[in-house]
Amino acid sequence: MTTKHTPGPWTWTADLCDPREPRIISAADGIEGAQVWWQGSADEADANARLIALAPEMLEALKAEVERIETLHTLKVRQAIPDWFERLAALRALIARAEGGQP
Repeated sequence: MTTKHTPGPWTWTADLCDPREPRIISAADGIEGAQVWWQGSADEADANARLIALAPEMLEALKAEVERIETLHTLKVRQAIPDWFERLAALRALIARAEGGQP
């Protein structure tokens, strides 16, 4: 499936003058893509924004892990990852969900 999301890396910023303002998630080109509003602490808002901003990198890491597991399976190194089939299925499902498909 082709990626439909805005390419990463994404960054996040906070209004240092007013920590009650939303955290802003921006694409590499500086265009604002999302705002993170919150009701908890400023630390919680920062953590949520940081997690969202890392989404494109986490998706790429998942894809790399799937490739690694498939390579190990191809090399018949199944004992290196005893639960390889379950892990591979879980990772593929996460990738499909992230890209808008069904797991």
